[in-house]
Amino acid sequence: MKLAGDGLEWNTNPFLDDFGIYEGKKSLEAKRLYIAPDIKEVYIANHFRAILDLLFFYIKETGRASRVQYATGDWLDTPEQKELLLSKALLLQNAFEGKNKETLLRWIETERALEQ
Repeated sequence: MKLAGDGLEWNTNPFLDDFGIYEGKKSLEAKRLYIAPDIKEVYIANHFRAILDLLFFYIKETGRASRVQYATGDWLDTPEQKELLLSKALLLQNAFEGKNKETLLRWIETERALEQ
């Protein structure tokens, strides 16, 4: 399966593989969104993957994670969801070095300390 980030500068697929990505063409069409007839598949990120992709982008772009601060408390519903997201966020550490890696690990630590 070719994933949405393949070949793009901000591709998280090498770290997250297809976690949180699903083929959603029928879902979009059910919402009456127009999909060109020649498009056979449309890949969509679920909430977990979207948060992780944003985290990756902001750290790469700015060296900070402030735009996704409190994501586990604000955007997730259960402690289990929070733990799943944070365990997957750890997979991103291989994408970073130095201060950016420290930023990621600090973000994970801060999010883990938040109460649900």
